[in-house]
Amino acid sequence: MITLRPIQGAAEIHACAHTMSTSEPWLTLGRGYEESVAVLSDASKEVYVALAQGELAGFIIINMQGAFRGYIQTVCVMPAWRGRGVGSELIRFAEERIFRDAPNVFMCVSSFNTAVWAMK
Repeated sequence: MITLRPIQGAAEIHACAHTMSTSEPWLTLGRGYEESVAVLSDASKEVYVALAQGELAGFIIINMQGAFRGYIQTVCVMPAWRGRGVGSELIRFAEERIFRDAPNVFMCVSSFNTAVWAMK
């Protein structure tokens, strides 16, 4: 069972930043650890974590401001939890959250992120 809640504290931010900065597509995009911490700490974004069996399984960043209100900016699943439905659960959660306040959900996938393209 996966539980979703807002990110809490520096330890979770740093764990998420580590996974983001050592995973695709962020490696190819050149997003390092410090930039990942800054993105996860941005108070203008909503960041939610997925917890499974008491451990951090993934996270999602949602932008609910500006022209792209309803934008899923980041979906990241911890390596041990990939392929187990965590990403799908995060996106389902984000869609429900966004549709409470906005008419559209936006999400971009990099052309080189072939693992995600293969899931469609």
